[in-house]
Amino acid sequence: MNLTRVTFTGADDSVDPWDLVKLSQKYPFIEWGILMSTTSAGSPRFPSTEWQDELANVARKYPLNLSVHICGKLLRSIFAYTTKKLMVGILLFLQVLIIILMSRSFGLLLIQ
Repeated sequence: MNLTRVTFTGADDSVDPWDLVKLSQKYPFIEWGILMSTTSAGSPRFPSTEWQDELANVARKYPLNLSVHICGKLLRSIFAYTTKKLMVGILLFLQVLIIILMSRSFGLLLIQ
């Protein structure tokens, strides 16, 4: 069995997103698990929405292996379809991930 990914979860506001890039360049098998929560955002292991925006900007310049871990009320809101704004934010985040994956699959750099 060969591992192709190892997920590190819990990057938060105390971590510079560019440090994720540096580690990803050295260890391309790293996947960054980003925890998303409406009640815990901005606390340890749960980045603020501002940090998430900064990470998205960094990921547009340098593709990262990212995953989203949706927690608590946010997850319940998504299932209940009560929080349209949060759904839009998650869909935009997923769109960035899809573009990154497509660019790797086709050998193109679509994000500039």
